[in-house]
Amino acid sequence: MFKIDNSGEDITLQLQAGDQTPGTHWMLDNQTYVLDCASGNGQVRVWKWNGNDAPAVTGSANVGASTGNVQAVSFDNDNAGIAYVFGRAAANEGDVYKIDLTNASAVKLFKVPRYAEDKAITGIWTIQAETRGDNKYFVFGGSIYAPARGQTGDSKHGVFWVKNPPSNGAEIADASIFDTISDFPTAVRTMKTFKASNGDVFYAAKNYTSNPIAEADYRLRLIKIDN
Repeated sequence: MFKIDNSGEDITLQLQAGDQTPGTHWMLDNQTYVLDCASGNGQVRVWKWNGNDAPAVTGSANVGASTGNVQAVSFDNDNAGIAYVFGRAAANEGDVYKIDLTNASAVKLFKVPRYAEDKAITGIWTIQAETRGDNKYFVFGGSIYAPARGQTGDSKHGVFWVKNPPSNGAEIADASIFDTISDFPTAVRTMKTFKASNGDVFYAAKNYTSNPIAEADYRLRLIKIDN
């Protein structure tokens, strides 16, 4: 835990019992809760803001793995007490979890199948969920498949979405979810969904170039989900 002194001029690291080793992958905040995705332990620690009092740890959500970085996590846009996680470790590859932030409990909702049997889905960077009427949409962005770090091979990058997936932990059997892919030349590391006042759902997404000298197209897209 990091503490900022009252002057706002100093920040110190304070390790307490139960603290994880420093090395946070990243953190998200919705002004009620903070999601702390600790590097390398496959867990999401949940913090609760307490007004003027110090934030408190609600608990650490178990999302089906003890290793690997949690990199696709987001808050529910309609409920500040809910978050979603996409699994990328071998133990939870493709699994989507809902986290009840009031007690840091995680429930597996469904599993996204592989695009192809020999191509692991471990490159998804973003997950977002939107509700439109009676329909629930989950939108994913990143690499649908890619070679392991340091290796060469073919890859496919982009954004795809799922409408009304199972909520009992079952794997999606219909591979037509990949018909919704919007292709990008590199991994989509930034994606955000939006809901219009009439209920229409959109997502904005952009890819990245790891080497500014390399010839890789940069794309920024705004796409409406018409289904």
